Amino acid sequence: MHLDDFLKIVGEFGRYQRLQYISICLINMYATFNMLGSVFFTATPSYQCKVPQVYQNVTLAPYNNLSSRLFPPNTSFPTDQDVNRVVPGTCSIVIQNVGNDTENFISAWTGQSDGNRTELPCPEGRTYAKDIYTSTVVSEFDLACGSEWQVSTSKSVFFIGKLIGDIISGVISDRFGRRPSVLLALMVSVLLGIATALIPSMVVYVVSQGIQGVLNGFYFNVAYTIAVEFVGPSKRNSAAISMTYFFTLGYFVLVLFAYFIRDWRHLALALYAPCILFGFFWLTLPESFRWLLSRGRHSEAEKLLRKVARWNKVDVKEGDIQGVLKTSRDAKALAETFTPLDLVRTRRRLAITASMCFIWMVNGMVYYGVSLGTEDLGGNLYVNFTLMGAIEIPAYAFAIYAVNKIGRRTTLIGTMLLGGIGCLVSGCLTSDVHWLIVTFAIIGKMGISASFVIIWLFTAECYPTVMRIIAIGMGSAFARFGSALGPQIMMLKDFVSYLPMVIFGLSAIAAGFLAMLLPETVNRKLPQNIREFDTLLNSAGLFGHCKAVDTESDNDSESFRTEDTPSDPDVDAKLMKNGTPAHSEDCTTSAPNNV
Repeated sequence: MHLDDFLKIVGEFGRYQRLQYISICLINMYATFNMLGSVFFTATPSYQCKVPQVYQNVTLAPYNNLSSRLFPPNTSFPTDQDVNRVVPGTCSIVIQNVGNDTENFISAWTGQSDGNRTELPCPEGRTYAKDIYTSTVVSEFDLACGSEWQVSTSKSVFFIGKLIGDIISGVISDRFGRRPSVLLALMVSVLLGIATALIPSMVVYVVSQGIQGVLNGFYFNVAYTIAVEFVGPSKRNSAAISMTYFFTLGYFVLVLFAYFIRDWRHLALALYAPCILFGFFWLTLPESFRWLLSRGRHSEAEKLLRKVARWNKVDVKEGDIQGVLKTSRDAKALAETFTPLDLVRTRRRLAITASMCFIWMVNGMVYYGVSLGTEDLGGNLYVNFTLMGAIEIPAYAFAIYAVNKIGRRTTLIGTMLLGGIGCLVSGCLTSDVHWLIVTFAIIGKMGISASFVIIWLFTAECYPTVMRIIAIGMGSAFARFGSALGPQIMMLKDFVSYLPMVIFGLSAIAAGFLAMLLPETVNRKLPQNIREFDTLLNSAGLFGHCKAVDTESDNDSESFRTEDTPSDPDVDAKLMKNGTPAHSEDCTTSAPNNV
């Protein structure tokens, strides 16, 4: 008996699975804190140069008769013969030498004459307003006026770390188990988040962001894997998409805390300290029974399967459990290894894989570029951030509906074009129509959020079982590379204000047109092996549409069976011997969320 058939008996999403699923969803919500918390940690308050002490607290002397007429009460003037007027700016101070002539003094101080001007970079740093933020990374470490690159670098370093985490998490979790990998990474992340409140310098902050990125790649990816491995096939899509909504819920929790806590150190404590309760997951979160079966730890898997049945209040036959264990042993014996090179061995595979990777990269770049650049849209940061999170709810709902009604490829093309046009228009508008800038940026975010979900699903359905994990891993790596580019592209606003959104818009539009080359996968069985994959690619093209095929009639010497696919080991062995795939999966494929 196949494991999925067993889950149909004991419950595909029973009480036991729901309990574990809630735990995973809370972890998914937590991921928002260290992925997007920097929006508030590194917000930039208004600022200007500090006026040097030498120009402060001096007495009125030869110009007392002018003070009541020209200046507000308690205005101080220097008493020496060469009078200097100090004008503080944002990144420099202007010293105007007025002299002791009364007329020159009046004309210079009223702005009618510059006198002899000397402009200097802020000699004593800057003073930051506290009307919106009590303290941020920018104000505490004085990162304005040429040091902004350190902020964007910290955001990029996070996603570089996440890229590393994405790459090694699969290897380590496959070797040592899902449970220890996700829980250890999660608790280290929480402790590091709490320690953020004690960070002494910007260098340490950047390093901590990189480590958080690596840990995020571990606990999020592995937690998602646990979630979809615990549920039955008919519930897998719903479970995956619902996790996406919990990431969106994290938006609202984050902005709520940030609105009431305006000091970045206190905000870090408020966000991370309660998460120490995740430590209780060591007592409640089990190992994945699919991983236990794949590693040959059948006694532990048997205990867990019995526990699932007991919690779900279902009596199972002894033969059913033993059938699952036997199927797992047979599947392991038929395993075959593939590498990323198999994705690009033919010209057509190379074209499709390159297109997929570019689309993944653009989705990561635009999604996180716009999300982390919310402050640069102007207006109220808290309102803008809330709207950016709220728009994901209809975006995901539309994606779920459209991919089944009008197809994966068509929906992907439409949402990427919508995201690109929204960003492009937002970048081209003038600052006097601020509400339109924000509106079109939100439209762009809606389109790219939907397309990010679809590309996960599309990749999983396009590539065969034997290479599916490799393909998704490669796509995710390109998405992280794009995510790291996003904050750097936002820095271009310092040179040309509209350039970042224009780049995001044009990139998304280009990716949308490139998606026309992909095959349609709706209402088609998932490819199981290399030959079915190549057959699918042969139907790809600008107007190509895949038709469902009977894969059981295709002979293929490269047929492959994984632990997830066999149904009857005796029949499968005969079919495999003749080079025929035993069966193909249906189109019930998980689509993980976009982080």
